[in-house]
Amino acid sequence: MFKRLLDLAYKRNWKEAIGFYLAYLLLALVILFLLGGAVGLLVGTEEKTAFDEGYRFGVIVATAYVLVLTGLLLRSKRLLGKNFGYLLFWLLSGLLTLVAGAFVGLIPAAYFSTKPAGAKKPVGPAAPKAGAAQPAATETGKKAD
Repeated sequence: MFKRLLDLAYKRNWKEAIGFYLAYLLLALVILFLLGGAVGLLVGTEEKTAFDEGYRFGVIVATAYVLVLTGLLLRSKRLLGKNFGYLLFWLLSGLLTLVAGAFVGLIPAAYFSTKPAGAKKPVGPAAPKAGAAQPAATETGKKAD
């Protein structure tokens, strides 16, 4: 359930996706708790002001966290160039986080973790086709042009 959490390109089954969701939700809560507490300490001693500023800051950090995590997931799976719907779903995860918090905003990331990775793009020059004529090598070992 909690295996290969750092491998974002890994295709998870539904049980592993739930583990992925819980692990990254716990990480988000720890980050938000630490940063919200720090902002509360920096703002001042008034309890209401510190809480309000910490809340606002937490919403911004949670939205950025979910967008970055979901974007890294899509990028590592090479899904961003495949379908415009993935881009819209990615942005929807940020909107869901703004409205309902990281609890709901991480659901698209968990869903994307169940998708298989897209095809790899060729890195170097294209390989010659089977049966294509190869240039003959010269006496020095270099290929003739």
